[in-house]
Amino acid sequence: MNIALPLVMGILALLVLTQKTRYFAHMLQQNAYRNSRYIRWYKSYRSKRKGMYIELLTLAVTGGLWSYGYHYAAVALFFLYSIALLIRLTYRSQKKPLVVTHRVKRLFGGITIVLALTISLVFAMTQNVHYTVIAALTLILFFPLFGLLTNTLLNPVEKSIAQTYIKDAKRILSLKKNLTIIAITGSYGKTSTKHFLHTILNQQYTTLMTPGSHNTTMGVVRTIRERLKPIHEVFIVEMGARQQGDVKEISEIVHQDISILTAIGPQHLETFKRIENVQKGKCEIITYAKPNALAVLNADYELIGDAEIVKNKENKIFYSLHKKDNGWSIDNIAYTEAGMSFDVFDATGAFYLKAHTRVIGEYNASNILAAIVVASALGMKKSKILQGIQSIQPVKYRLELIRRKDLNITVINDVYNANPKGAKMALNVLAKIKGQKKHIVTPGMIELGDQQFELNYQFGKQIAQVCDTAVLVGPKQTQPIREGLLAEGFPEEKIISATNFSEALTFINTHVEPGDVVLYENDLLDTYNE
Repeated sequence: MNIALPLVMGILALLVLTQKTRYFAHMLQQNAYRNSRYIRWYKSYRSKRKGMYIELLTLAVTGGLWSYGYHYAAVALFFLYSIALLIRLTYRSQKKPLVVTHRVKRLFGGITIVLALTISLVFAMTQNVHYTVIAALTLILFFPLFGLLTNTLLNPVEKSIAQTYIKDAKRILSLKKNLTIIAITGSYGKTSTKHFLHTILNQQYTTLMTPGSHNTTMGVVRTIRERLKPIHEVFIVEMGARQQGDVKEISEIVHQDISILTAIGPQHLETFKRIENVQKGKCEIITYAKPNALAVLNADYELIGDAEIVKNKENKIFYSLHKKDNGWSIDNIAYTEAGMSFDVFDATGAFYLKAHTRVIGEYNASNILAAIVVASALGMKKSKILQGIQSIQPVKYRLELIRRKDLNITVINDVYNANPKGAKMALNVLAKIKGQKKHIVTPGMIELGDQQFELNYQFGKQIAQVCDTAVLVGPKQTQPIREGLLAEGFPEEKIISATNFSEALTFINTHVEPGDVVLYENDLLDTYNE
């Protein structure tokens, strides 16, 4: 056999395995390196992506051609497969790109070692290049298992390293005697509230917040170790949670002085299983804060007010979109071309201030209100708070108002929103903004457990009340939305099915008219976009 052919196959296999390693490391990272979540994602990935079956068939045919001696044909087919894979993985849209951390590097190295040992073992046992090529193709075929295996083997090492970092973060915090720590969690609104609070408090204090979506334990630890400086007076910590214990784990590191609970709703039910578990998981932010820490709580969610820990909590302040007894509230929300304005009332019911901001949407008003409550509790002057509110910039991808001059249309970019209440509020904003026609582009909502069909069905009914056109991304997962639309008498010809977000954008770019308004509502994570 010409040695050049196995060499070419080897180089191509190395290229493919490198791309596969990067891709599945990315998916492990997005699933918090937890095997159970990775397996759940992979089942969803396998069931939704028809291209995967074409990929498996291509590899099987390549192996068959090689086995029967059609080496040139096998190399040609594998070359085309390699190029197609490289293009797909290189140019795929990434909502959250891979962050090449030390853990990712260790995962890369671990997978490389496992693959190299496996191929070397096959060659050592067979002394046959032919069988080694077949083994390499088989490894590609079953590659997701190697990511899972390597992650499992590295878990003890990662836990040991994590504990070292956590211990160091606790040491750093112990030296910051005058640092005020504010923790934020909730099913929705925590990231926006973090940004708004940071902007307002920065008018008077030197403030640090956890960047981006660094809301996991190690994300918070990394922020403390790399960014927290002696000059900082306030540290704002966003706490994400996909299961019980996540908020507890972070709280036991930072021991916050103030806890903000923005919402409790049907989010991440695939991991929490039941809404009662969501309630318990989010309320850990109160349970594991410092003794007598202040709790700032959203009264618009019954699951917050009904929680036992909240009922027994003495040092607490409620806030709401509506006037209620013993809580801060807002009224007279109005939208303008410049953004939004509303009146703020304190816990006694007295007028506190009139806010003007460039962000829009009721839930943004609610999140700003939470920030105002905390700023007031810290003793900030109204004039400073007003300066902060006016300085707030729209959070990218969260009800971000964009003017597309090329098409003369208004875009409401809300692709980072993925919950029922937020989606309803986004539609409310769409309804109130002036425009010739209203369009929505959405793939629906996920991770809602056994409520997913019903909540998307209701979402479809809500869309029917506001929109002229509904572009649904992913025919299978958006079926409940379609049914909700049709149930409300929405014209079927105005329901557009798109296989991916790029196709949906193409439709919008070619069918909207000057003066129209387009709402982009949710864009599934890369883990669901394949």
